[in-house]
Amino acid sequence: MLSPPSPSPASQRKNDDDDDDEKGFDEGVFACCYLVASLSEQHKGKTYVGFTVNPKRRLLQHNGQYANAGAKYTKKLRPCEMVLCVYGFPTKTQALGFEWAWQNPTTSRAVKDLAQNKLKIGSRHSTILNKSLLGLAMLNLSPWRHLPLVVHFFNDTHKRDVLENAEKKDVNIPSHVRVEVGEMNELDAYVKEHNPTKTSKKKRRKRDDNDDDDDDLESEDFLPLQSQDSDIFMSSQRVSKQQHQQHQQHVCEVCLRQSNSTEGGNNTDSEYADEEEVCCTCSSCGAHAHLVCLAENFFKYGRDLHSDKENRDEDAIHESYELIPEKGPCPRCDRVQSWGDVLASRSRGKRNVAPKHRAQDSADKEMNTAEKRAQKRAKINSWTEEIEIDSLSPPAFG
Repeated sequence: MLSPPSPSPASQRKNDDDDDDEKGFDEGVFACCYLVASLSEQHKGKTYVGFTVNPKRRLLQHNGQYANAGAKYTKKLRPCEMVLCVYGFPTKTQALGFEWAWQNPTTSRAVKDLAQNKLKIGSRHSTILNKSLLGLAMLNLSPWRHLPLVVHFFNDTHKRDVLENAEKKDVNIPSHVRVEVGEMNELDAYVKEHNPTKTSKKKRRKRDDNDDDDDDLESEDFLPLQSQDSDIFMSSQRVSKQQHQQHQQHVCEVCLRQSNSTEGGNNTDSEYADEEEVCCTCSSCGAHAHLVCLAENFFKYGRDLHSDKENRDEDAIHESYELIPEKGPCPRCDRVQSWGDVLASRSRGKRNVAPKHRAQDSADKEMNTAEKRAQKRAKINSWTEEIEIDSLSPPAFG
């Protein structure tokens, strides 16, 4: 059984970056937005939307199995069950932005029109079906429509009900978004595998204490996120950055060049290192490319689609404001895929090569350590020899 974390005052959780990362992005850490529903007869059907880095522990908190933990609102909803969660956010900040918009559909600039005009859902419409459909529909909106997200249902009944009603209400899930179903233990195994394990107890405890539903956050904290496609493009490139790409020799299918980091230089710390990275961009054929090169190809594909339209000038004006391409063909197999598909392929490719990189990094580290020890011993030996020579030499008299 999990041991409850020591309670901390609310003042300790005002900063949602948790200081786990110097940049404040918490890159590569599992973060999800979830929907819980009450199982009590009095409040059955009422829901709550939250954020967490550990769904299993968070559900225990909502059900009162952790002292002084869990959102205040869910105390009256106990016992609760977790209906679904959305994960795969590149950064914790983006997950928090999704959570806030999901909680406040009539306030969020990105979600307001969808909620009020298409789904006819207000902030008080918090049934399981309404909240689930809203969460799925948000996956088509900026700034989340290009992210390689996963929707995880915790039982088949909820999945079937939600997806059937989504079809009736014309709520489509982007092609690159994976929908899965599984018990909490299955997801928990993935969380433990995905999240860093070498975290100090102090940092882990602090993260646990700050892993709540952000009841005291001001709405303005996330308003700028609602329409910033450029943030998604750049931060998605920063996500899960591997600093050992020199071990993988891949060529861009578009420009036929390798990344700079594989050509003898060491630009992994450069501001533009991610732009020069050649990564897997197609799940069908395994093609590799620079993201920038592929984006240019996708934009060209979009221009060609509109070339025979009378309103070509209007399309060109509209395109000038597009910071992320919608879709385009793979440069190797010509399969048309969305930009979200590309990011999902890139993310899967990084997870597959990560163990090899860690093993190589460990070997390099051991070799470097051995070399340093040898150099240190040689240095000490040279000092010893100098001292012995000096002691045998006759003293010099003036």
